[in-house]
Amino acid sequence: MTLEQYNVSHAKRQARNAEKTRLTLRWLREELCSTAELVARRLGIAAVQPVYRFLDSLVAKGLLVRAKYPVDGRQVSVWGLTPHGVAFSFDEDEPLTDVIPFQPSRVSAAQLPHRLAVQSLRLSMEGRGATGWRYLHRMALKGMKVPDALAELDGRTVAFEVERTVKSRRRYQEVVSGYLFNRRANGIDEIWYICPDRPTLVRVQRAILAVDEIVNPQTGEARKTVELDRERLFACFKFMTTE
Repeated sequence: MTLEQYNVSHAKRQARNAEKTRLTLRWLREELCSTAELVARRLGIAAVQPVYRFLDSLVAKGLLVRAKYPVDGRQVSVWGLTPHGVAFSFDEDEPLTDVIPFQPSRVSAAQLPHRLAVQSLRLSMEGRGATGWRYLHRMALKGMKVPDALAELDGRTVAFEVERTVKSRRRYQEVVSGYLFNRRANGIDEIWYICPDRPTLVRVQRAILAVDEIVNPQTGEARKTVELDRERLFACFKFMTTE
């Protein structure tokens, strides 16, 4: 290899590494914290082990912090932005917005599996063509529960609900009521319930479709679903698994 070829190759490696860093910092800016496996998927890298080394190199540069949480009997490592990393997650000509750095003490191990499941869903849906993925933690939707995420897919605005466990019938009545009375006012076309396996899906679907009375959260108006076209009423709900 000539010196000129080496310089070109070195420049290409530096450019690739800079782009990987940029994509990772922006991903963590949106997701707060994430695992090496999910970052690898975001970067389109099949092997995970090099991503562990890459993320730890960003820790050494002061851009990221690494934390471990006990999840399902094992230790799970996640990485998130430091204040320094937040600053470098913005391009030099990009307008700044308020971003909270990752503070490990403020993320509980109990919340982490759901957070990571939503991230995995995002990557899968974006692979199917979803755009405009967004979280509404700080935005109050009128008269309904805030979904786990919203995105546009095939010309529709979809609310995503990652349902890892089955909730009570009363809770589903509240959630379903909010969606059925107010989803259109909030620009939502469909609600997708994503479950980890078929047994959970069957029970979530049965609980939702068994709702026999809906109550408008804003007005208190109650309607028996038997008096309505149930098939059309519940057509906006879709159920699927991540298996």
